[in-house]
Amino acid sequence: FRSNIDKELASAQGKVAKLTGELSKVASELTSNRIKGFLPIEKAIEKLLQELGMPNGRIKVEHTISDNYLPSGKDYIRFKFSANKGGSFKKLQKVASGGELSRLMLAIKAIKTGRS
Repeated sequence: FRSNIDKELASAQGKVAKLTGELSKVASELTSNRIKGFLPIEKAIEKLLQELGMPNGRIKVEHTISDNYLPSGKDYIRFKFSANKGGSFKKLQKVASGGELSRLMLAIKAIKTGRS
């Protein structure tokens, strides 16, 4: 009886190790693909912001990697924003006005639907 439990436990641990390795690989690929997309998205949003009357509007993607797995990978992504020429980037939700947020959302929606 005991040896059967030991075998089942060893088998389960092996499966967990294999799946953890696969999860790590997929999470790393997702992170890599996201990082490749940050600069093009930033540039596309900034271009659209200019067209929407915000010539100095700039956006920056802030990226950190979690030690733990999250529902969508291991990435924490936060958008930072500056509306003024030479201004520093700050958390979007702290500095963007309602009108700026509306234009940002319009720009993001345009990019998402391929209308940029």
